Amino acid sequence: MEKNKRYTNRKRLYSGHYSDVYSAIDSAIDTTDSTTDASVCLKIVDCDVRMKPHDIRHEIGLLKRLDHPGILAWKDDFIWNDDIVLVTPLYQYDLNGLLDKHTTRAMRHNLEDPSKSKVVVKNTLPEASIEKIVVGLAQALAYLHDQGIIHRDVKPSNIYFNQSVAHPVLGDFGISYDDQSPEPAHAKYTDVGTGIYKAPELCLGVVDYGPEIDGWALGVVMTLLYLRTLESVLEPEEGDEVVINDLYLIHAIFQNFGTPSLDSSSELYWPEMADDRYYFNKLQFQPQDRRHLQTLVPRCTKPLVRQTFDKLMTYDRWRRISMKQLAQEMAGAPV
Repeated sequence: MEKNKRYTNRKRLYSGHYSDVYSAIDSAIDTTDSTTDASVCLKIVDCDVRMKPHDIRHEIGLLKRLDHPGILAWKDDFIWNDDIVLVTPLYQYDLNGLLDKHTTRAMRHNLEDPSKSKVVVKNTLPEASIEKIVVGLAQALAYLHDQGIIHRDVKPSNIYFNQSVAHPVLGDFGISYDDQSPEPAHAKYTDVGTGIYKAPELCLGVVDYGPEIDGWALGVVMTLLYLRTLESVLEPEEGDEVVINDLYLIHAIFQNFGTPSLDSSSELYWPEMADDRYYFNKLQFQPQDRRHLQTLVPRCTKPLVRQTFDKLMTYDRWRRISMKQLAQEMAGAPV
């Protein structure tokens, strides 16, 4: 059977500048057993598309050699006409969908001025579930980092689930880096990461970065999970028409996590920024204190988890906690 005809009942899930994503049925799978799931996901990319650092061939190569329950599994790939098709398992929802399932919404009426009535959103995802998600992602990232791979795009839409929140799966390796990437290790692309999940060193021109950028992105995901309103502290205020670019993001990061300092006695000491190659010394930033952890992760009640989060959101990447350490510390957090 031709590979393209094998995958039937296609339904478009996503269409972007770089790829189209479909759900489909693998007709080669025997479904006479009602417990067998023939659903798959097809990621389709035009062979002629060149949008570095996006690279579907590199992504396929990575998935073929990775084997971890928290990493998206490769099932098949083939070329059809001018397209490259990657076949992977299909998941029920991503982290955004999971949070939506654990969200309540209620109208708060303003009787004096009805135009100011608003919908109040409340995050009800249990704290125990959040810890399982974070530990699962940290374990998956630790595995990647041990393989010399930097994911470079950790965000809610790339974190997948089926029934159990205890088993998150990290996907979309389209811009991931390893030693087979065409970029030199000392001059990697900085146009990686999405929106608020981009690490501060990327915004300030650090090109020899490492896996620590994935840790920062996971920390931003934690702010989303532990807030009551399902919005990260780095998101623009409601009603603000703001483009999330590097300049906006740096100001938002400094507003919440404090302005870095070149003073070695400061808890916000970031020695790397003394280097004139980076933009920190070329821009004048207003000194701001780091917000309290109760503000950054207000639904987190466990001191050990808050302390671990604090170690993760450290500017100095050489002191930022590793994914292996994070998983070990959070797995040992007292109930």
